[in-house]
Amino acid sequence: MTITAQQLFAALPGRWRFSRVITGQGSATGEARFEPVTGTELHYREDGTLTLDTGYTGPAYREYRYRLDGEALRICFPDGRTMHTLRPDAAEATDVHLCGADVYTGHYRLADPDTLHISYEVTGPHKDFTIATVFQRISG
Repeated sequence: MTITAQQLFAALPGRWRFSRVITGQGSATGEARFEPVTGTELHYREDGTLTLDTGYTGPAYREYRYRLDGEALRICFPDGRTMHTLRPDAAEATDVHLCGADVYTGHYRLADPDTLHISYEVTGPHKDFTIATVFQRISG
């Protein structure tokens, strides 16, 4: 399914249940919300439970800003710095974010109107893992 940045942006608002696997480190589950801020910006907030392979289990959250910028969709940290700039022209949009010496390659794919896949391949001098998240829209 080919999708434009505008179509992806329009498909995101609402509540989503998520399940995440962090290879070799743990997992997380919870609920995420994409809430409109303006006609071209969504506030993303997830709240869930993080379970690490070390035995730790506890609350976790994450926030981003999704900004529609012409033919691109920018995923930004809360302070406004851009993490990924997506220019979808196929079924999946990919971009790279450098965090110091570490590289986060993000893959974003809307499988259908109610299923979103986001994954990051994380590599660097001390990092080598994948974060794979599946989102399922919550009806209503």
